[in-house]
Amino acid sequence: RLHHRPRPLDRPLHGAIHRARLRDDLRRRRGAAPPDSRLAFRHLSINPNAHEVLAGRVAIDLTATEFSVLWELARHAGHVLTREQLLSQVWGGDFYGNDRVVDVYVGQVRRKLEQATGQTLIETVRGVGYKFVDQRE
Repeated sequence: RLHHRPRPLDRPLHGAIHRARLRDDLRRRRGAAPPDSRLAFRHLSINPNAHEVLAGRVAIDLTATEFSVLWELARHAGHVLTREQLLSQVWGGDFYGNDRVVDVYVGQVRRKLEQATGQTLIETVRGVGYKFVDQRE
């Protein structure tokens, strides 16, 4: 595995260029998911390498952003994640939009999971954030 060395900032950069380089560096550091990073739950299985979510043997069609939201919540199953945590993990630390975008995407993921499983697998913890509640296998 190749390791990336951060670029030295030896001269001032235009803001947009600097943000693009930081985003690129963060993407490289995160890298691909480890080879055996599947998550298995009672109602779902999530494979980040194949970008696949299954309810039993039925695939659930999620956009890339919806998948990332689900992945972050499922990796921390049983724990509440705040909007700020989800924004940072899914959209990156340099996101300048409205944090309500998290609510929209969580709602879309929740709806798709409920249609596929008949279960509410993402709960809202009022005033705090969201929690993935399916049981690990």
